[in-house]
Amino acid sequence: MKTSEALKIVKSLLSEDANNFRLNTYICFAADEAETSRAITWQNCAKIKAHIRQLLGNCNSLEFWLRKHHGIGRSYDLGEVVRTKLQVTRHAWVDNMIAEFQSKGD
Repeated sequence: MKTSEALKIVKSLLSEDANNFRLNTYICFAADEAETSRAITWQNCAKIKAHIRQLLGNCNSLEFWLRKHHGIGRSYDLGEVVRTKLQVTRHAWVDNMIAEFQSKGD
């Protein structure tokens, strides 16, 4: 399966707001769930997570990256509106990764 197609499945498992606890907050957790349910391969999961790690550098989450690079506080201290904006950012990030992998034919 192409990575761009795997990312579409991962996105479907990613929460869109701060109050949807049936879906995943983090892209990597959504990738793990997709792999566990055999919706994507372990290779897809590993590639997606490696790509995210590369983009985040030495930060383990979008919240930590924002705190380190922009001084924005922890998501659970920020309130529902900001946590929802973080989810919107994650969805946009997945859309960008889909386009990036599609442009490479993957």
